[in-house]
Amino acid sequence: MVTSAHLFAGAAIGKLTGNFYLAIPIAFMSHYVLDAVPHYNPKAVKLYLKKGLQGVDKKDLLIKGIEPLLGVLITSFIAYTQKEFALIMIVSAFFAWVPDLLVFWEWKYNHNQGVITRIENIHHKHTTFFSGSIPQLIISILAFWIIF
Repeated sequence: MVTSAHLFAGAAIGKLTGNFYLAIPIAFMSHYVLDAVPHYNPKAVKLYLKKGLQGVDKKDLLIKGIEPLLGVLITSFIAYTQKEFALIMIVSAFFAWVPDLLVFWEWKYNHNQGVITRIENIHHKHTTFFSGSIPQLIISILAFWIIF
């Protein structure tokens, strides 16, 4: 899943539960549940390791570069509009994203040889850009419906 889908789902979980003790573990586990849904995942990082910038698909690089920033900005705006739930939504969104952060750290420092990456790879189901974008859009719309 793209970062935004995880962030929006996490924020929705935070608002829906209204309880940090429930929201944090549910948001964390939601990451793996969402990754099990067939989805498009940009491969910019993996191709970069093999061939540098020349090996990176420019569309994937753009998505990997801009999409997370947009997701964080939109999630922050959503939390701003939902002042009563802002903190729990931000914390839940963060924990829904944490598994990707852990995978990134393993990639950077352990070259994808760690247990977190192996767990992540078990759950990931990738597909093409067009068919894989539809589930992410549906998840995001459902999250917005819960939030608003």
